[in-house]
Amino acid sequence: MEHANKLLSGLLATVLWALFFAWPVGAESQEQPARWVLKDSNTTIHIFGSIHALPEGVKWLTSGTKAALLNSNTVYLEINPAQQDYFTMFPLMEKHGKLPKGTSLQDILGAALYSKVQSKIIPLGIPSQELLSFRPWVANFFLTRAMDSDTRYKSKYGVERVLMRLAQQNYIQVNGLEDASTGVAALASLSDEQAIEILKETLSGNFTNASGLDAIVEAWSKGDLERMLILSNQDPIWENYPDLSQKILYDRNHAWVKKIKDLMHVPGTFFIAVGAAHTTGPNNLILLLENDGMKAIRQ
Repeated sequence: MEHANKLLSGLLATVLWALFFAWPVGAESQEQPARWVLKDSNTTIHIFGSIHALPEGVKWLTSGTKAALLNSNTVYLEINPAQQDYFTMFPLMEKHGKLPKGTSLQDILGAALYSKVQSKIIPLGIPSQELLSFRPWVANFFLTRAMDSDTRYKSKYGVERVLMRLAQQNYIQVNGLEDASTGVAALASLSDEQAIEILKETLSGNFTNASGLDAIVEAWSKGDLERMLILSNQDPIWENYPDLSQKILYDRNHAWVKKIKDLMHVPGTFFIAVGAAHTTGPNNLILLLENDGMKAIRQ
């Protein structure tokens, strides 16, 4: 049980993060990771574009960002971290990710691809019979953790883990813009065909190619979104499945705008960290907020 809990903890955000590195981002340049502020006479909201997995030792936490967090009443991450445990996540995967009886993951993936996926996932402690019963998006869910162990880029060094530790050490509440069921539903809405393409990308290591990620992270750490645009390769997956970005990015951005709008009616200071992909590109969170009358100022 403890092994399964560690396996699932924080993994939902990491899976959604993996798609960021195939996503082209916007423009603008400053010498720190991008942070915006929404403010009125009673409420201040900081919005920080994060990267969920980083190599050890990346310096990104500036004094301004740290002060913004420590002066906040509540820190909001994408997914409520309290719900990313075995007892919450596994029932959701069973509810949304089980294949119909008589169909197996091997049937859908084919013997060759299934063998590659299985060889990566089984060492995590997932029983083979259990794996066979899940849809491709669940397999990718676990495969992301398996690939995490093969790269310098670890979720334990990512922005959210650092922010959570700081918040907890200073008795600041940590919450989520959405609950785990919403994040799982976004993944479960993918067709098997879409999920298989993402699974192939994950398996190939394209999402965790260290040489490409190093340059992207360097640009991110400087807030150089224009450079990130140049470095972020257009992956055919987005062209082949145009509704993918709608499900993973834009639908969630629209939902978060409503959450942030409601939060602006609550007196206090709040710190929101979302994946950098949500703050750039068309229909990004910052643009949607402005379109709704809430202009966020880049710091």
